[in-house]
Amino acid sequence: MNKDRRKRLEAIREKVEEIKTEFESVAQDLIDIGAEEQEAFDNMNEGLQASETGQRIEAAADALSNAVGEIENVDLQAVLDGIDEAAG
Repeated sequence: MNKDRRKRLEAIREKVEEIKTEFESVAQDLIDIGAEEQEAFDNMNEGLQASETGQRIEAAADALSNAVGEIENVDLQAVLDGIDEAAG
């Protein structure tokens, strides 16, 4: 790989590192909000849990958990490993 392509590849690697860090931060924020929603649901009495509001809170907690799972499914480390392999 020539110097120019190697330099461009390094810039891309740095961007992917930044994205990875941002994904981790976003995932943690979603985990925190989801935990708050789940706690709100868990602190409701059974009647409120079964209500429309209770069901919306529980659904929001589940949706946030699923969103975190999707973020975690993005394998940015594999992207970084591929870049490193290409750079030699």
